[in-house]
Amino acid sequence: MNRLLNPQLETVRSPIGAGLLLGVLTSHAVALVGALSGWPWAYFVAALLSVLLDVVAQRSVAISSLLRRAQFGYLQRAVIRELGLVVLFARLDVLQPWAFAIAALAVLALPTTRLLMLLAAAPVARRRLRPVEVRNLDLPFHVVSDPPRWALVEAETLVLLSAVPLAMAALGVLDGSWWPFLVSVGCLVLYSVAVRAALAHYLLSKRRGPSDATYLQLVAGEVRALRPELVTYFSGSPTSVYQLNMWLPVLERMSAPSLILLRERRNLPLVADTTLPIVCIPRAVDVMDFRMPSVRVAFYVANVGKNLHFLREPRIKHVFIGHGESDKIASVNPFTKVHDEIWVAGHSSRERWARARVGVRDESIVEVGRPQLGEIRHACPRAPGQPLTVLYAPTWEGWTADVHASSLPTMGVRLVRWLLERPVPTRVVYKPHPLTGTVSAAAKAAHEEIVRLVESRAGAHAGASTMPSDTGEVVEPSGEELSAYERWSREFWRTRPATHLVVEGPRPTLFDCFNHADVLVSDISSVVPDFLASGKPYLVTNAADRPHDEVREEYASTRAAYLADSDPASWEAAFEAIEHGDPLAPARAELRTYLLGPPYDDPVKRWDEALDDLVARAREEWPDAEAESLAAEHE
Repeated sequence: MNRLLNPQLETVRSPIGAGLLLGVLTSHAVALVGALSGWPWAYFVAALLSVLLDVVAQRSVAISSLLRRAQFGYLQRAVIRELGLVVLFARLDVLQPWAFAIAALAVLALPTTRLLMLLAAAPVARRRLRPVEVRNLDLPFHVVSDPPRWALVEAETLVLLSAVPLAMAALGVLDGSWWPFLVSVGCLVLYSVAVRAALAHYLLSKRRGPSDATYLQLVAGEVRALRPELVTYFSGSPTSVYQLNMWLPVLERMSAPSLILLRERRNLPLVADTTLPIVCIPRAVDVMDFRMPSVRVAFYVANVGKNLHFLREPRIKHVFIGHGESDKIASVNPFTKVHDEIWVAGHSSRERWARARVGVRDESIVEVGRPQLGEIRHACPRAPGQPLTVLYAPTWEGWTADVHASSLPTMGVRLVRWLLERPVPTRVVYKPHPLTGTVSAAAKAAHEEIVRLVESRAGAHAGASTMPSDTGEVVEPSGEELSAYERWSREFWRTRPATHLVVEGPRPTLFDCFNHADVLVSDISSVVPDFLASGKPYLVTNAADRPHDEVREEYASTRAAYLADSDPASWEAAFEAIEHGDPLAPARAELRTYLLGPPYDDPVKRWDEALDDLVARAREEWPDAEAESLAAEHE
């Protein structure tokens, strides 16, 4: 089976995955043998170890799925482990018959308790899932609160709690004291009763609230009152929410009233802080029934199957804005031609679509620049004594089998090690693509090795929860009114002036890393054209060692790039050129306009103008669309 197309199989085959799977099977086998043989310590040690390994294994989709298909699922393993305790009691023959009956009933109460709690949780899970979820939208009607968090237990929690009676049973075997075991089981039973009572109260409260259909219509009414003209539509996996988040600052600054329409409930908490109203509608039929008659334009940031549920709206202008432009083949997806317009940054994108010949009409392409580029600061001289900051931002491996799509598996580790060992003071900031390692095990291994290398050189790791406010710090703005992120960014970089960094998660942002880098090293991706806005030098990897003229001819973004072949000698030559005159600086200034469009003092203004024009044309084509939509709803 293709390694690239089956990452779950690769997880099971990896040394860690195989070791975890072997540990789960071995611990349960030893516990069973210990129970049957009357060896209490073999049973208790193996049983308690199996509880911990089960929790870890359950977090691996590949391993938990494999065990479930083998009819040896999470709850099944727990039941076998607990029945083993009854067998052990019988083999040890240390209890009177009446005491053995009580102990056996206590053990059997554990799976019974879990079953009753899960049965109670099932209808609650269904009722909690409203047909529509919202953020930043004030609802004038009462919404029943969710059950308390302690009542929303999962199977993993229940099995982990069962380790307490196991430990207490071991104490009973050791010194004959059985009351801690019985008390621990009793506490679990009482907890189960309390959970079921809380869930029952929640279900009764829900029945007194609006039905799902009524709730959907009430929310739709509140949305219609906002009279949005623009909807930005997003569907995708949690790892792809960055595709939407990159547009939020731009959408907030646009003059047209707008909202975000999400399709996956799990993505709602992952959308970055925004003032825009967000509506999440998972079911396709509910999307079709959720009428927004004032909407005239819909933006799409990615080509995914669920887009069809909104693309079917005939009286809306559908616009593909993407999530970055690059010279990769993914930037000319033939599916894109279903949109009324395709908004691109500069003239190079128009030529790219023409060369691709995938059915996209030239008249549907609109050059509107890159509105996010206002966040990118232009190059400024490095302060004396400061090291050269190199941002390594490789792209991910992609769905194709191109081993050179990302430089990570082929040259990433060597490149970062070389940068860390340069005699010239150099600071490395490593920011991988959010999808890195999701397809290729080699890319994942290279990523992990780079993280180890950077952190071993007194580096730091910036993840998704490193906001100073998370630790109670207060960062005051200096001289100007700053956003929460800008205040955090100032403090983040101030406290790490020369530290090697691994940057994962949404903070710092890619553009923030641009602003604190002197040089970029990246692959063929949308990162490169965006970095051009800074005016700073950049290297594009050429791991396949293709002729430079051929690369520059095929990929427009490399025409002002220093090319980094697989041979480290080319890396040193590029950095020497950058540090002694930077001969490609004029070419970068010319290429910037070609790739990104002419510079604007306010790049968002160009988008506002394009949107106003499109809304006006939509109203001209369908002057009665809003009235007809409202009339259809009341039929």
